[in-house]
Amino acid sequence: MPSKDPAPAPVAAAPASPAADRKKAPTKPDQEAFEKELAEINANIEVLKVKLSESQSKINGISNINETFSGPRKELRDQLDVLNKKRNELQDQRSKLLEQIKTIQASLKKKSDEVRNSKASLGYKTVEEIDAQVR
Repeated sequence: MPSKDPAPAPVAAAPASPAADRKKAPTKPDQEAFEKELAEINANIEVLKVKLSESQSKINGISNINETFSGPRKELRDQLDVLNKKRNELQDQRSKLLEQIKTIQASLKKKSDEVRNSKASLGYKTVEEIDAQVR
């Protein structure tokens, strides 16, 4: 097996000049440009505040619309309640009339059954048969 020799460690290169090691100082910000940009941002904020107040006043106006329609809505609701009450009364009357009809029909059927049974028990089917029996 061949033996592996470790590779020699790389030697750090010396800096080319001492000035390259030194960092550059940051530039001083431009105060006028900063103040100009700040003024533009503040102007935009004021414009947005005005738009916000306009939007809020529109929203408040919409809530007032609901209040203006509450009166007619209440009147319509009262009319609906009156009509529902009238409908319920009519339905009650209808059910009472249907019950009376059922009672009358049952009574009529009972009477017709009694007549049929009495005719069958007599043994006579016509008036002539009865007259013939009596004579």
